[in-house]
Amino acid sequence: FGLRGDLSGIQGKGWLPSVDKGFKFNYGQLNLDATFDIRNLLGGYKSRVVNPYALVGVGGNLRFNNDEALDLKSSFPTDNYLWEGAQVSPAGRAGLGFDIRLSDAIKLNLEAGVNALSDKFNSKKNDRAGKMPDFDYQYTGLVGLKIALGPTKKAAPAPVVVPPPAPAPAPASAPVRPNH
Repeated sequence: FGLRGDLSGIQGKGWLPSVDKGFKFNYGQLNLDATFDIRNLLGGYKSRVVNPYALVGVGGNLRFNNDEALDLKSSFPTDNYLWEGAQVSPAGRAGLGFDIRLSDAIKLNLEAGVNALSDKFNSKKNDRAGKMPDFDYQYTGLVGLKIALGPTKKAAPAPVVVPPPAPAPAPASAPVRPNH
């Protein structure tokens, strides 16, 4: 099991089919994820080349700078979620990943995930009538390197040196009598 945090985001995009025009806005998201090592859960710890894991998490999403959408306000449907200023909403996360060992200190990381955000994220209401709750989704694919900065294996304990036993004392010899 593991715990990790990350910060992501920069720009989101939306599209209005009624005017065949797109718009951009900015966002940032702070996340906290719990990771579960699937191989350890099912088969115990062993040195391996591929290590699959799952993650679930929560996040806080801040979206701002929605000026392009606001300029298209008259083109949005009347039941829209067009927002102004800055908006904060929760996010749910889930995903699967693989660590591929390249050496004892370096692993290639491949991960796919999904974020479930407020339906208001992109200023448009989902058209899935009657299905509550509606969410906006972000699908992510990540490729990266994990680099171990410290020791990657426990050092073998130093051999215990046992000193050899002290030599046994020489047997006492019978006293020598002088010849007179």
